[in-house]
Amino acid sequence: MEISFKKILFGKTTNLFIQFFRYTLVGGLAFVVDLVLLFVLTEYAHWHYLVSATLSFLAGLLVNYILSTQWIF
Repeated sequence: MEISFKKILFGKTTNLFIQFFRYTLVGGLAFVVDLVLLFVLTEYAHWHYLVSATLSFLAGLLVNYILSTQWIF
């Protein structure tokens, strides 16, 4: 069973290994979006940390949802 790099990253798939790999990448990207936005809003925009945390969490959640529905499943 040979899985090409192109098949892992592009196109629809029902292969659970590929879906799990994509799920891991999407989760990592959502975490990075959350963390970076939290840092930027708190340190550079000088917003209260609770407001920054809420908005960054929602942004990470939105990234996760959109990529999961469009790319993983």
